[in-house]
Amino acid sequence: PLQPVREALYDYVDDHFYVDHPHFLEKRWSLPSRCGNENPLRSGCRTPCNVAFTRLADKPFTVSEFNFSAPGMFRGVGGILTGAMAALQDWSALWRFAYSHRLENMLDGEGAISYFDVSTDPLSQASERASICLFLRGDLAPAAEQVAITLPPAEVGKLAPGVTRLSPEWSQAAWHARVATHGAEAAAPGWRMVPFGEAYASNAAAAFAPLTNAVGALAMDEARGSFTLVTARTCGGFAESGEVRSGPLAFTVSGAPATVWVSALDQSPVATSGRLLLTHLTDVQNTGVRYAERARKTLLSIGKLPHLVRVGQADVELALKAPETYAVYALATNGRRLERLATTVEGGTLRFTASVAGAEGARMLYEIVKE
Repeated sequence: PLQPVREALYDYVDDHFYVDHPHFLEKRWSLPSRCGNENPLRSGCRTPCNVAFTRLADKPFTVSEFNFSAPGMFRGVGGILTGAMAALQDWSALWRFAYSHRLENMLDGEGAISYFDVSTDPLSQASERASICLFLRGDLAPAAEQVAITLPPAEVGKLAPGVTRLSPEWSQAAWHARVATHGAEAAAPGWRMVPFGEAYASNAAAAFAPLTNAVGALAMDEARGSFTLVTARTCGGFAESGEVRSGPLAFTVSGAPATVWVSALDQSPVATSGRLLLTHLTDVQNTGVRYAERARKTLLSIGKLPHLVRVGQADVELALKAPETYAVYALATNGRRLERLATTVEGGTLRFTASVAGAEGARMLYEIVKE
């Protein structure tokens, strides 16, 4: 019912979303806290999908708070998923909540991981670069199809009592089409208009299955809890284990679930770029962090420095023009080169192993450069 009001009175719509936002069991903002801590891809990552429908079809849309919150073990996938959603939906702006709650941590970045702060969480910092490439840099183009649910002022009061939320059951269509609602009587030009009675019908999800199953630059496998994304300048994905193929990039995950992607750092496509950044994210926790159960849902103690990174590997294959001319360097989180990795070339493909366990500590970042 509020959508026609927003349509009539306001210039744009803003919303927030969180994955693994803490729920406090005894006292607000005090331990113990609890979060779901589950692979969001096994449910189609519906949280950003649901938020997408808050948008009005003919107005700008922003998200002034979002986060895949710590210490959730799957937060490393948040940057690439959020960047992909914002790019596909052609949103106007994103603000991560938050960079830092303390001046000291903002300046030196040396604090322990907390629920939201990016400044003291190397995993979230690395993850955010995927959002920058996909959304801010524009690596992923907006979805071609546009679908809006009509909520005309004269009719919106007739919504059935069972309609308890704005997003429909087929909200996962947001991964494949730009979605919104429309609160005016006249149709929104360029949008496929869906009557609210049809959109919120009990069998509507089946009717919109062609949208949710569309094949494009991004594909999800809920049963496996994985996804792949392919653009000219950024390719990658996530898997709990096993092989993922994403355009010129292929990788096999072992040891720990991982998000892996490669982005060109120049204006060229991945296959011909002279300098690329490959990111391999498992999980990062504080030393001494304590949970109440093996599933790591109930947090008892946040822990302290130093950060600990979950050991895992990704066997990487990257199809490049003249792959024999490239070198691969493991990087520190500040970009300093730590060591040159052993590589092999076979059939036009550069191969190497990205392993968290390194001689100088944990590694998540790799520079691939033509020399």
